[in-house]
Amino acid sequence: MDLVRLNAKVYRSKTGVYTEIPVLLTEYGVIDSFVEFFLDHSHRRGRSWMEKHITAIKLFLNFLEVNFQIINTPKKLFKVFVQQ
Repeated sequence: MDLVRLNAKVYRSKTGVYTEIPVLLTEYGVIDSFVEFFLDHSHRRGRSWMEKHITAIKLFLNFLEVNFQIINTPKKLFKVFVQQ
């Protein structure tokens, strides 16, 4: 799976005010759950915090793609990822 990290301007109303956040784009589109997560935390957290999360998410998704067939449960997949 190809993942591309982009900066997105998210407009939540018609006032012209936007929030700029990092997003991950896949061949299926932007990962919406992370957009919502970052929007919920954008007023309390800084840009570097979001960048660290994007990096971790990207690493985890790449790990899942390679290892999902050899590790049989989601819990074990995450445990192995965290321990490496």
